[in-house]
Amino acid sequence: MRLRPGDSLRCSNAKCRLQVIVTDIGSHEEGNSLLRCSCGFPMKKAYVKPSASRLHLKSEAAKTGTPGTTQQ
Repeated sequence: MRLRPGDSLRCSNAKCRLQVIVTDIGSHEEGNSLLRCSCGFPMKKAYVKPSASRLHLKSEAAKTGTPGTTQQ
């Protein structure tokens, strides 16, 4: 599991549901190791709804239809 600061992890135990925010990844290496809650159940990343971003073109490129190029 790839972790980054700011990621939210939640306990998979329905009775516990402890949630933590990652502040520092420290020496945790990617691999097969599961992060576990204090109750013993594995921690999983909380679902984050994906969001779309808009592509902003330069004004000259928008007029010519070619992104990122300028005319001389």
